[in-house]
Amino acid sequence: MLLICICTTLMPSCSIRNGYDYSWTSNKYIAHAFGAANNWAYTNSREALQRNYAEGYKVFEADLIETTDGDLVCWHGWTTAQVDELIPEEYRNIQLSTEEFNSLEIEGNLHTMTFDYVVSFMSLHKDIYLVTDTKSPNTELTMSRFQKIYETCKRIDPSVLDRIIPQIYYNGMLDEINTFYNWKSIIYTTYLLPRGTMYSDFIGFAAEHGIKVIAAYPDLLNDDFLAYVESSGLQIYVFTVNSYEEVEEWDSKGIDGYYTDVLL
Repeated sequence: MLLICICTTLMPSCSIRNGYDYSWTSNKYIAHAFGAANNWAYTNSREALQRNYAEGYKVFEADLIETTDGDLVCWHGWTTAQVDELIPEEYRNIQLSTEEFNSLEIEGNLHTMTFDYVVSFMSLHKDIYLVTDTKSPNTELTMSRFQKIYETCKRIDPSVLDRIIPQIYYNGMLDEINTFYNWKSIIYTTYLLPRGTMYSDFIGFAAEHGIKVIAAYPDLLNDDFLAYVESSGLQIYVFTVNSYEEVEEWDSKGIDGYYTDVLL
């Protein structure tokens, strides 16, 4: 469990950066890993994107990692338990080449998806937003993956860049990703924060830099945390919530939105 401490120092003044656009927060739900497809979560599959867009989702979250060829693909991880049951045993716990990834069979007759495919789909569907999960607090990986995100969008359709919503995991990541593009919206997500991180270290940073959304696991959402976020004028999205009973409970506490596999 992530342990985060309260700091009683004064909140920094909120300095909104020119150009930020959080209009996408009118959407209550973010499709986690593009949402479930054929009753399978975590697939990051083409069918998940296509079908859940048809169902009405507008904001999608993508897990982004590289193949051995360095190509950016949508996959939760080469060594993560969540995807082991999705693929044949011989492909588990190894990094795949682009060719192997593209030919990989996913449970439920689903197909893998490259980042190129996502950008092309977004180019055709102008109302889609994409939340990135680049999976690591490592600066080198951050820079490499966001360079690929930027270059892919520039190559296929530069307008897609304004609908990419990076998730940052640490304060310095904001400057790192801004070397590539003046992103229109940012989410500060908490799942990779070190134990003992003070609320003011990231909530205060977000407020000071115009970041309007914090993403967190439910176990972080105690009364002190919720009050601190509210006093900072920020919104909270919770991951991952898959029942309307949970939504009703969190709604009553002022939660703004949810990462989900199945709700809409």
